Amino acid sequence: MAYLANCLWGTAVAVRVIRTRKLRVVHHGLFVVTAALTGAAATTPLWTRDRSALFLLPALVPLAVAPRTDPRAGAHWKVAVAAAPSYLGALLARGRRGG
Repeated sequence: MAYLANCLWGTAVAVRVIRTRKLRVVHHGLFVVTAALTGAAATTPLWTRDRSALFLLPALVPLAVAPRTDPRAGAHWKVAVAAAPSYLGALLARGRRGG
């Protein structure tokens, strides 16, 4: 949910639905929450039998690269979207497992 919220906020800013002159911290805060939750969730296979979180490991790469890309450049959103398959894979694997 944090990743989705961050993508929606970033998209709204990019298409100028939201002006972030004074709200830039929101996107940064959402990113920190997203990265922290993803990192924590990706480690759950270490202490549980649930392996669906292993799908999150590739998402850590775009999460590490995104802050280093220019938000005004096309690379920023492309890097951010590159994490989506990992989140989708984790959700689908978790759903298939039934829990």
